[in-house]
Amino acid sequence: MEEFQREELAKRFPNIYLQKQILCLDVPDVYTYDQPELKLLLQQRLTERLIEPFLE
Repeated sequence: MEEFQREELAKRFPNIYLQKQILCLDVPDVYTYDQPELKLLLQQRLTERLIEPFLE
């Protein structure tokens, strides 16, 4: 997610934006829909950001 996208979310949904955590997975925009490499990268990034912190 790029900064302008965060700003747009904050502008459109200010109350909800303040109550939610937004994760940036740093996925480059070079993949096609349903590409196996994209699925693998998403799985890795989600594991890093959602599961591993709870294991520490």
